[in-house]
Amino acid sequence: MYGGCSKHHLEDLILRQMAFEHIFAAEKLTVSDSEFQDEYDSAVRDFTEQKQEFDDERLREQVSEALKVRCLWGAAMPVMY
Repeated sequence: MYGGCSKHHLEDLILRQMAFEHIFAAEKLTVSDSEFQDEYDSAVRDFTEQKQEFDDERLREQVSEALKVRCLWGAAMPVMY
């Protein structure tokens, strides 16, 4: 066990993240600077309003990862009218 997670679970998480990164790059998907900044600012506001401390570098990584996943899901989903 690693921090409460099994080795198998951690391996799955790492493989999933690697797959997302590969697909994101292969499909030439991008997240705009303004989209990143908006999401980051929103997260900072949430932490500040809740009076919670956060690691700025880690928050930036998490925002980037979340936007990439959102972008991948959007690219994979058909447009519905």
